[in-house]
Formats: sequence, structure tokens, C-alpha cells
Amino acid sequence: MRFRLRYGRHEFDLPSGTTHIGRSLDCQVTLDDPQVSRHHAALTVDDSGARLADLGSRNGVIIDGHRVVEPELLKHGAEITIGSESLVFLVAGEAMPGPETESVLASAKRDPFQ
Repeated sequence: MRFRLRYGRHEFDLPSGTTHIGRSLDCQVTLDDPQVSRHHAALTVDDSGARLADLGSRNGVIIDGHRVVEPELLKHGAEITIGSESLVFLVAGEAMPGPETESVLASAKRDPFQ
């Protein structure tokens, strides 16, 4: 299974092993944000999936609105907030609900007798 990380208009393939996220230039994903620690988070990919861990940052890591306490398995479409930056975790080949998909889903739920 292939995993990707979307940040702004860019998408990054996530290799097996650990990808470090932070402000430091030695991180694989560098975020230029004063609220981001030099070594803020680690995203580990293995046969069981992808897990995100906070590396003891001051401002924490948020996944889908809740703070990460211990390494957490990521699901397709998970929104990750680090500092004031927003990233999206993707599983290659999975569709993201967009405006077109949401309108089709909404119309499918409508009562045909209304």
C-alpha cells in the first residue's frame, strides 16, 4: 500500500520507515512556522500502516480535531494540524470526497417522494 502526505498544493510519497516533520532542515517535511518545533512529529510507515507520533513538541499534534497522546494509526483523509499548518494523509488509490462526490451522496440520500 502506498501513502502520501498533502501539504498545500504539494503531495509527497511516504517511504517505508520514518519521516520526520518539523522546522529543522534535517526533517524530510520542513514546515516554516514558528509554532512548529524543530523536530515536531514522526510519521512511521510499515506493513501495518502509517502512524503519527508527537515528538514532545510544545504545541502538540492534532489529528481530525483531537490531540495525539501516543502514536496513532492514520486513516485516509485524516487532517493533521502541526502548528498553524494543515496536512492531509492519503492512501493512494482511495477517493477523497469532494464537492461532486458530496452532492451525489446527498442526492442519493434524498427521499424520492418529497
